[in-house]
Amino acid sequence: MTTRPALSRMVLTLAALGGTPALAQTGGILPLVSVGEKWPQPQETYLIRVAPPDAGKPLGLEVYSPTFNLADYVDGRRGAGYFGDELYKKNEPFETTFTLSGPGGLIAERRFSTNREHTWESLFAGGLPAGTYTLKVTSRGDGKNAFALRTAAPFTLETSDFSVNARDTEQTPLLAARLNVPAEWVGKTLSVQNYDVDGPQEAETWVVQPGGQRVNLTTSGDGQTAADRFTLTPDQVGEWQVFIRVLPTTKQYSNAIRYSFRLNDQPVTARVGGFTPPRA
Repeated sequence: MTTRPALSRMVLTLAALGGTPALAQTGGILPLVSVGEKWPQPQETYLIRVAPPDAGKPLGLEVYSPTFNLADYVDGRRGAGYFGDELYKKNEPFETTFTLSGPGGLIAERRFSTNREHTWESLFAGGLPAGTYTLKVTSRGDGKNAFALRTAAPFTLETSDFSVNARDTEQTPLLAARLNVPAEWVGKTLSVQNYDVDGPQEAETWVVQPGGQRVNLTTSGDGQTAADRFTLTPDQVGEWQVFIRVLPTTKQYSNAIRYSFRLNDQPVTARVGGFTPPRA
């Protein structure tokens, strides 16, 4: 999503990204985002799978900065320590709702509005029966809310379609997702799609395939989707890592970008979540 030209920059270093992407943590500082209006998907959806041996173990589902921070970008201004929240109409309400549900229905729901600080919040700490659970994140208002999610081990967050918060204050790559390609996918077609990067001057995005091979992805234009299709071979079995890096030529403070994963045109999930909290 397009914003106004940046006024200043500061470099924030993410742990272990350097030249060894295999060691990088999925996520970064507020790597996820929920857009309130003018976005093709009405909510962000993440899956949490609880296997029978893990039933009852503490889920530890936490969110960092679920509120819209009015100290970030409001009415065309960005202050020090900007992390990606953007409100395009000053003094209008903005809220984000986190809803966790499962086979038996609603489990937990929390609604957050605005403040001027980044806070930790627990969404659900206890254990759950075996099954697949859905966390949906929905925002209302003309803007976008950057946040981060994590779970306790051994649980993970998975999604086939999600929005990432790429910021110009980070000149290092953001590891957006980890996609596991099993042997039974060989011969099938994997599609990695990105939406609304706003052109090659804004950011670069790529995948690192098993063995460390980097393959650049096509950069989508403003309001457009770009798709790269791979006919999978045995040497591509394993973990694929999806990266994005905002370029020095960007004209934006931050950029909301959607990724989608398809196998023979059917949705498949990748792992997201985990993050480095900003220093106080």
